[in-house]
Amino acid sequence: MVEMDSHHIAKARRKVYAQFPELKGTEPEINTRPTPGKANSELLILTFKRELPLPGGGSLTRVVRATVNQDGEVVKITSSR
Repeated sequence: MVEMDSHHIAKARRKVYAQFPELKGTEPEINTRPTPGKANSELLILTFKRELPLPGGGSLTRVVRATVNQDGEVVKITSSR
């Protein structure tokens, strides 16, 4: 199981906040999942969510997921529109 090292999580947070400044201050939901093709290996999945106001008065839910490997490297970042 991936050790939920706070250093790895902080590194991923910094990377997400740099790419998506509107999410700064949002705490991620943290989950794990098995690494495909590797036994006894898991990935950390950090999911950031925030409601953002739109110019016309509506709102948009921004969802960003960061995938972190066992070495603490962010291997993938995906986002909703």
